[in-house]
Amino acid sequence: MLSLAAVAAVAVATTGKPYRPPRDIPPAEGLDNPNAGHKNEKIDHFVVLFMENRTPDHIWACDDLPTGDFIKDGHFLPIDPADPSKGGTTLKCGSATYVCPSGPGFDMFGLHFKPGANEGKYPYGEQDDKYSSAHGAAGVAVTLFGKGTVPVKSAIARQFSIFNNYHSSVPSYSTPNHLYAQSATSCGLDDNVNYNDCGGPKASFPQRTIYDNMFEGGVSFGIYSNYTPHSADTNMDGVQRHVDKFLGYTDFWGQAANGTLPSFSFVFPGSDPRNGKENSDHPCNDVALGERLVKDVYESLRAGPGWNKTLFLVTYDDAGGFYDHVVPPHEGIVP
Repeated sequence: MLSLAAVAAVAVATTGKPYRPPRDIPPAEGLDNPNAGHKNEKIDHFVVLFMENRTPDHIWACDDLPTGDFIKDGHFLPIDPADPSKGGTTLKCGSATYVCPSGPGFDMFGLHFKPGANEGKYPYGEQDDKYSSAHGAAGVAVTLFGKGTVPVKSAIARQFSIFNNYHSSVPSYSTPNHLYAQSATSCGLDDNVNYNDCGGPKASFPQRTIYDNMFEGGVSFGIYSNYTPHSADTNMDGVQRHVDKFLGYTDFWGQAANGTLPSFSFVFPGSDPRNGKENSDHPCNDVALGERLVKDVYESLRAGPGWNKTLFLVTYDDAGGFYDHVVPPHEGIVP
């Protein structure tokens, strides 16, 4: 999941003209930045494309990438780790389809816990990939794309870089991870509900967002989608304060083409303008449309005059029920 510290560090480096519509923004706490307003000569535009619900093993395990921690074709997940003769699931390259037949069922919370182990509070019980079958690692959840079958993501990963051990902020669903990506907190939430469902006084989430910080620092930004963003995003006060920065894909293409993108661009999937179908990679939508969105954004940036000073990050909000063999970190995690 996107690190807000990293986003802020890059986004604050380049200033634009401050926007001045009236807003009621809570005061910042501990966010003094001596570099605010200073020009960074290497990066003028930071563009984040925020995709939905896939995992590294599911996408890249079969691509023979030179770096990264991936399982291998034929990886076996036993039903009973103490007795592999009882059978299990063997992962096969090429078993994933562009449109999955059903939603994956890997446990979004339990993941790799030994059955019966403490998974509710720290210190947690034993976790290991060998326990994955006990948490639904079978069927659609363990399907893998074949080598080169997602060519856009494969090419970008091979020509540029992918992050290793880059996890969702919460081992959970979309809402808390959308909140984290833009505000560095989920307000204690671990489910797809509103603020008043977890003890807050109202439905919308009150925390400051990175947009509040950039607005106060005079850093230009835009929030791009071709339809209404995810409810987790629109339910943040710190997003709604900046509704004048909601823009469409055509705005993004035009700004990329003429070199006028803001310092920070947050791009949401929506629907493919050619056919109206969702292009987010969310199961079980057509991954080919998600591929096309990644390519469209990449090609628009590469063709524009700002390419040599642009940082482009493609990231996913959560695993979405797809299997990955890596046990998420759980030591020293900030709540």
